[in-house]
Amino acid sequence: MLRWQMNSLRVSRGSESLNYEDLCIHPDEYMPIGYKPPNFDTSDGTGDPHTHLRAYCDKLVRVQRNKKLRMKLFIRNLTGEALTWYTRQDLRNWRTWKDMVEDFMNHFRFNMEITPDQFALVNLQIKPSESFQECYIPYFSTLDLSYDN
Repeated sequence: MLRWQMNSLRVSRGSESLNYEDLCIHPDEYMPIGYKPPNFDTSDGTGDPHTHLRAYCDKLVRVQRNKKLRMKLFIRNLTGEALTWYTRQDLRNWRTWKDMVEDFMNHFRFNMEITPDQFALVNLQIKPSESFQECYIPYFSTLDLSYDN
């Protein structure tokens, strides 16, 4: 218990532990014999985090309900800002899959797609250096113009 508290104090002060147990989430969880992790689509922190989590979970068919293994593999699908964010977390705070994905969603929630509406269109302003097309075409290209009966 004292060792854990000392490690917590060290991490909170900014001196990072290099022990395997501190660097790895669920260090005692092993890949099943013969299991080959899938090739993940990576998230760099710029896309919709919910879409990324759905795609990630879809790739983990063979992992099934092994939440510790799901958590252990999560780092393999991160790059850029998302990987930096992950490596700066205190892994001991994530006791469950839900803890980890809620933190991920909360941190990258700002990337969730906001559907442009009529008010966004009204607020578009053409800059002196751009044409009508340069201003409005990007707006309309982001819209889903499909029609459902």
